[in-house]
Amino acid sequence: MKRFALILTLALCLGLLAGCGTEDVLGNMMGARVPEPTNTPAPTEQPIWTPPGTAAVTATPVPSPLPAPGAAASGGVPNYASLTVDDCVEDGWTYPGVIAHIKLDCPGAAAINAAIDEAFVDLAEDPMFDVHYECAIAGNRILSILMVEQMNDSLFHTGYNLDMATGQAVTGPEILALLGQDEAAVKTRELETLGEEFTHQFGFVKDQTDPDFYDQQYARTTAIGNADTENLWFSTDGQLYFPGRLYGMAGAEYYEIALPTGVFF
Repeated sequence: MKRFALILTLALCLGLLAGCGTEDVLGNMMGARVPEPTNTPAPTEQPIWTPPGTAAVTATPVPSPLPAPGAAASGGVPNYASLTVDDCVEDGWTYPGVIAHIKLDCPGAAAINAAIDEAFVDLAEDPMFDVHYECAIAGNRILSILMVEQMNDSLFHTGYNLDMATGQAVTGPEILALLGQDEAAVKTRELETLGEEFTHQFGFVKDQTDPDFYDQQYARTTAIGNADTENLWFSTDGQLYFPGRLYGMAGAEYYEIALPTGVFF
């Protein structure tokens, strides 16, 4: 035992003189030393230090789009989408159910009221004419007023349209543009509808009348000038209508009838 202690002491001394540490000497004698694991701190989400000369990267804020101007800001009617026909239209002057008057406070309403009064007050006082109006709101946005005048069996239709979002009166072509409709294509559909309506109403007499006269009236009914995209209005079914002229077999030169364009809001 004393001999083992003497040998160990001698080995330690020789190892220290050779530049080895105590642990190295013991390790050579007792086997390889396994290093203890060290605790490495987890990386943080953002660096807490930026090396000199390195600019810190910051996110560039993306501006949010500006809100669209409201109806009031554009001259339109506030909260127009919640309005009903009764909120918008009343009888005008002293002719109940005859002349329409728009109650809304906007430039287009004033212009339409003035146009209706100018065109229909005198007719309303004429006993030979029967005048009345119909109205509808399409797409919770376009207020349409249809003025109808009747003399005997002849009907005539005049449409007025107010874009409540802008507060302006709008024409047929402007409505078609708003709905993304090609005006020429709409005119083509109108002529097709006119031809179908002519055949529906007068086709049964085709074999009982002069064929040349029948063809002539059909041609007049479906002539391009009879495709009307200026005088349009919305009905309660949400569809645009136009006044179609049917050149008949007898009686008046033509009969005007409200026909659908096939365009919906």
